[in-house]
Amino acid sequence: MPGRSEFEPQATALDSRQRKVEDADGGRARIEVYMLDLGCIVPYYTGPLCCNLKDQNVDVRLVSIAYHFDPEYFARNNLRPNSGIIDIVGKFGLRHRGIRKLLKAGEYVLNLAVLATRLIFKRPGLIHVQYLALMEHAALAERWFLGFVKKLGIRLVYTVHDQLPHDTGERHKRKYARLYATMDALICHTEQSKDRLVQDFSIDPKRIWVIAHGPLVLAPGAGRTQDAARVKSGWAPGACMVLCQGFIKPYKGLPFLLEAWQKVHASGAQARLVIAGTGEPQLLRQLEHQAAALGVQSTVDLNFRFLSAQEMGRLHEAADILVFPYKAITMSGALMTGVSYRRAIVATRLPAFEQVLTDGETGILIDYGDVDGLASALLRLIKDPVERSRLGAATAMLEAKYSWTEIAVETKRCYQATMCGDR
Repeated sequence: MPGRSEFEPQATALDSRQRKVEDADGGRARIEVYMLDLGCIVPYYTGPLCCNLKDQNVDVRLVSIAYHFDPEYFARNNLRPNSGIIDIVGKFGLRHRGIRKLLKAGEYVLNLAVLATRLIFKRPGLIHVQYLALMEHAALAERWFLGFVKKLGIRLVYTVHDQLPHDTGERHKRKYARLYATMDALICHTEQSKDRLVQDFSIDPKRIWVIAHGPLVLAPGAGRTQDAARVKSGWAPGACMVLCQGFIKPYKGLPFLLEAWQKVHASGAQARLVIAGTGEPQLLRQLEHQAAALGVQSTVDLNFRFLSAQEMGRLHEAADILVFPYKAITMSGALMTGVSYRRAIVATRLPAFEQVLTDGETGILIDYGDVDGLASALLRLIKDPVERSRLGAATAMLEAKYSWTEIAVETKRCYQATMCGDR
């Protein structure tokens, strides 16, 4: 489990891999997996995945620095990243973004070298790569590391969170094509993502596993009330609360949302829109200027800062409606969090959202850019609490399918097949 800091020796022949694919229930060794997110890019994915893989009797070791926004996140979830990893830069509290990124990149490359050295002597059966932090920039060190791992006979699995980085077009397509070709297996979150990997990157579909994305934050048990959550979050009880939460990036369609909200605001509806999360300063300033130009500041809260998992949870408890005005997405952990909290959801009609939500049954879907359609959907739910409750309750049927337990079961199956070289 992640608390241990060393790997146990692994035989190099294929038959040793086959001996590892059955767990202790069959009287054989557990699969040893190295969960790699050295830059700690997706901690709210790797954290619950590691915890639930442990429950499936997978010997998984988390290899990551601490999450600089929430340094105690892993510890709160009984996870201890591999002790051989250097994690210094994040503790300096450097304000200069350029210097911080440069030092973090150096630390990252050094960690790859340290990790490669350790793998010579003690190896897991499989490395599950979650994110490669330098792929969009100088990918040389990462390409070398992956090639070295392959030479050691260690299997590689890669989670394709996005086929290509958002808002970059096809600038990095060649790099990612080379990356995907290196992997023994790829995990993506939707059938649409699988189709794109096959069509755009010529990946053999037998190497691709479609495994759902789980919620970033799990809803609490009984005993927590919406009014109490609103008081803690600084919202007054009464008005209908519409929440759009997450890292703020261009592809998430927030200017579109603000245009629609101007119509909601003009209607006189008793509602507030909360946009919560952090992002690039220039984009945040643009949104502030847009809200002022549209004259909606009195009904819009722009909460531009990092939110811990606990704060995200409180916001979801306090909200009545969740809105996802994205213009592109492969899958959204924020959406799955909304499902976990059983809130009424309005989202754009994208394949990733359509795979989870059924229009009129478990959510309301509108076309991206349809300002009138988005405003109408929000107003409908703002004015009809019975409909909000119905849609929220209907998401309960989705919880089992998108639970971290089911995701861990499917991920273990992927590991077993990959270790045997069999789909």
